[in-house]
Order: sequence, then structure tokens, then C-alpha cells
Amino acid sequence: MEAKKQLDILTSIAIVFAVLLAGLYIYERAATAERKKRAAIEETQRKQEAQRIKLEEQRLREEAWQAGAAQRRIDSERERQQRERQELREETARSIGALTEIAQRFADQHQIAASTPRIALSGIVQQMQATARQAATIQVTPCHVQAQAVPGRRHE
Repeated sequence: MEAKKQLDILTSIAIVFAVLLAGLYIYERAATAERKKRAAIEETQRKQEAQRIKLEEQRLREEAWQAGAAQRRIDSERERQQRERQELREETARSIGALTEIAQRFADQHQIAASTPRIALSGIVQQMQATARQAATIQVTPCHVQAQAVPGRRHE
């Protein structure tokens, strides 16, 4: 019987050992499955993060392009305005130059007319009228229209 007890004990130990091994095997399989699951989740998260970063970079590039496009429009508009101002300055200088010459000629003719006897005024008056007509034909900037008008005449 003693052998039977020893056999029963050995059998019990073998069963416990088998159950323990089965438990370890099941635990290891569950742990491996959990590691694979975590690894898959981490991989998915890495891919999502990479996609998010890629989209963010694309958004930043688009914003930079839009900002650049907006800046190019601003620069283009600024250049256009500068060209217009320069053209206006040049046109103003031409207008002032032409009007100054005519005004000087008219003033000289007026001075001559003031010192000329009435009977001899017809020639100088014709010259003054010709100068006035010439002043009316000069193209001037809108701010010089009144300066274009001959003294004594109303501007329309």
C-alpha cells in the first residue's frame, strides 16, 4: 500500500505539474496574444500619427502657399500702385512744365500789353488769345485743370 500511496502522490504531483504547465502554456499564449494585440495597436497608432503629421505638413505647405500667394498679390498691388504714382508724378511734372511755360509766356505778353498803347494792342491780344487756346489744349492732371484756365476766363 505504501507503493500505492507513493504512486498516488506521484500521480497527484504529475497532475499538479501538468495543470501548472497547462496554466503556464495558456498564460504564455494569452500574453503573446496580448503583446501582438498591443503591437498591432501601436503600429496602427504610429501609422495614424504618421498620417496626421503628413496631413499637418500638407496643411502647412498649403497655408504657406496661400500666404505666399497673398503676399504676391499684395506685392503686385503695391508695385501697380507705385507705377501709378510714378506715372502721376511724371504726368504732373509734364503738366506743370507745360503750364509754367505757357503762364510765363502769357505773363510776358500781358506785361507787353500793359505797356502798349491801345491802338497797337490787336497783335498782342491775338498772341494772348493764341496762348490761351494753346493752354486749353494741353493735357493736364485733374488737379491742374484750374491752373490750365486762362485768367479772366471761367473754367467749365
